[in-house]
Amino acid sequence: MKRFWAGLLCLMLLCGAVCAETLNGRNASGNVSIPYGVLNIESEAFAGCADMVSLRIPETVKSLGDGAFRDCPVLTTVVIEKGLTTIGACAFAGNGALRSVTLPDSVLSIEDTAFEDCASLTLTVAEGSYAEQYAKKLGIPYTHEQSGDAKVWINRRYMNNLGLVDPVTLDELSEVVQHMKTNDPDGNGINDTLIAATATEDDLCLIPQAVGASQEQASLFLASGKLGTCKVGAFSFDVLPLFVVKLEIPAAYQSDYEAFEPKLPSVTPTPRPTANPNAKVWINRTFMDNMGLVDPATLDELESVIEIMKSGDPDGNGVDDTIIGAAGNADELCLIPQAVGTTKEQAALFIAAGNLGTTVIGEIDFEKQPLFVVTDTIPAAYQAIYKRF
Repeated sequence: MKRFWAGLLCLMLLCGAVCAETLNGRNASGNVSIPYGVLNIESEAFAGCADMVSLRIPETVKSLGDGAFRDCPVLTTVVIEKGLTTIGACAFAGNGALRSVTLPDSVLSIEDTAFEDCASLTLTVAEGSYAEQYAKKLGIPYTHEQSGDAKVWINRRYMNNLGLVDPVTLDELSEVVQHMKTNDPDGNGINDTLIAATATEDDLCLIPQAVGASQEQASLFLASGKLGTCKVGAFSFDVLPLFVVKLEIPAAYQSDYEAFEPKLPSVTPTPRPTANPNAKVWINRTFMDNMGLVDPATLDELESVIEIMKSGDPDGNGVDDTIIGAAGNADELCLIPQAVGTTKEQAALFIAAGNLGTTVIGEIDFEKQPLFVVTDTIPAAYQAIYKRF
């Protein structure tokens, strides 16, 4: 059974401090974000993690133990936020696929073997920092962090081709991205639109932040995959991404791009609906019985049930069409992982990582019989299918 953050957080209020248990993430997969509040990654904690593709370490983490992320064969990108001070021996050793690690200027100690046998690696460091001196000493290729003056640029030609206006909220940004992914803005008849291109993953956050999202909201937005296909690192302007984060646009492409400065609407936008206080989580008992499953009681069990439903055929129609969750809005969707005892923050991370599977937000179509439904009451015609979870 997969575990994203086994032994996740033991929150203790002691003299106002938040403490965290040791993380054991050897079965983590995909895009992994260490939860905010973790203080240290112990030795070998994620060693040999076979399916982790990217890693983000928050500012609360102060040290990485020996071999903490060694021998992770598909790990390609690591972003470490400012706050980390110490990187232990062989912390990232043996990661042949590792291409990019962003090291903040808060790092003051890195063991010489920390990036041993990482032949494809380029470090992103602050100019004049300890990390830069470390890279020079060991002959590791490095580049400097993107300038703080970097701007977000939008491909005006694509927007005009599809008759779109600049988004001013996260929801509108998501809609624009969907239009670009499902249509053909460059008119070449190929589904090849690159949504965003940046020098570092930190720069990616500037795109949702341009519509007013906080850094935390921007991180969750990116983790959910709503920004679409992105290129981090060196890229060619010939592919004309929708968004580019860069200080300036080369002269040859200045006719395609404009600085993205969304104008706030002249009227107060409709507030995002909050979760229905009377909403309950309902489970499709017919599907559970068909697959011989019992109700999950932990986050790991919930994820296991979801994986079985996604890979099986609970309605027996021979089509891979099972909807995992349906709710009126994203806030209500959080009630599903919360029902197995997670905090609201953990639930948001669970959903942002895509662990909840296929979901529908908005009007619930009961004919499609989602596995989980968040609503106050079940229509009479479907009460034989759903039971309170």
